[in-house]
Amino acid sequence: SPTFILMQEYPDARIPLYHLDLYRLRHLQELLSLGLEDRMQEGIWLVEWADLFPDFWPEDHLQVELIDTGEGREIHLRAGGPLHRELENV
Repeated sequence: SPTFILMQEYPDARIPLYHLDLYRLRHLQELLSLGLEDRMQEGIWLVEWADLFPDFWPEDHLQVELIDTGEGREIHLRAGGPLHRELENV
């Protein structure tokens, strides 16, 4: 769709919030061209389809997976580093 937004910033949020939807990206070079590496330390990043580029993300992250069970959804949390380990068991 022509209205597809790859990255949306929410600058008025209390903490800077960024939403990435990587569904249409196919190559790492496309992701690198966004210049995210320098900005990943600021704010909160919500990334859809992050699994398309598993080696790009910082070691310390929290992966949230929503699974359709047919009767609702299950939420699975996996911590990718020490800062997020305590959130894994919430």
